[in-house]
Parts: sequence; structure tokens; C-alpha cells
Amino acid sequence: MGLGLYVMIVVLEMFRAAPVRTIKKVRDRDILRHWHANRDLIDNLRASEAGVSTLPGKLPSVEPAVLDYILDALHDETEDLMLVTEDERWHLLAVLKTVMDALHGACRA
Repeated sequence: MGLGLYVMIVVLEMFRAAPVRTIKKVRDRDILRHWHANRDLIDNLRASEAGVSTLPGKLPSVEPAVLDYILDALHDETEDLMLVTEDERWHLLAVLKTVMDALHGACRA
């Protein structure tokens, strides 16, 4: 999905451009730990019948500006995004939040 790849690259560049940070290699087990935690979080939010567009302020984040960008990108009503189903938006949110959390954990000042 083009949108997911584009947002992931923008998120990576946000971390690369941040001052006093170097990004170390992220271990597989760290990615999987974040993935499982984010899938559980997303599943709980979906069970509460929340929509992706209602999430700002409801998701915990150590990188609130990055999360805001992700959420904005997922509810932009451009023609490309109108083809993305709600299930796909939830999946993209889980993947992109995992990327954000893993990069945050890999950053060193």
C-alpha cells in the first residue's frame, strides 16, 4: 500500500532529522514486542467501536508529534485514501505505531 510506505518514510526522516539523535539497529525481538503491544491496543480500541478518525488524544505515545502526523495521514480524505477500508486504516495504524515506537527505542542522544 503506497500510503503506508510513504508515511513510514516520512516517520523515518522525522527521526533522522531530529537533533542529537543517532538511530541504532532495531532488534527483531524489539519490533515484535512493539507489534504485539500495538496490536493489543488497536484491538481494544476497535472493540470499543472507536474509528481511526476519533483517536487523537486517546493513544498513548512517547512521540506525540509523530503520532499526530500518522493519524492526520490516516484520516486525510484525499482520493487515494478514500480507497482504503477502515480495516486497512487500523492495520496501517498498528504498523506505523510499531515503526514509531521501535525507532524511539532505537534512538540515542
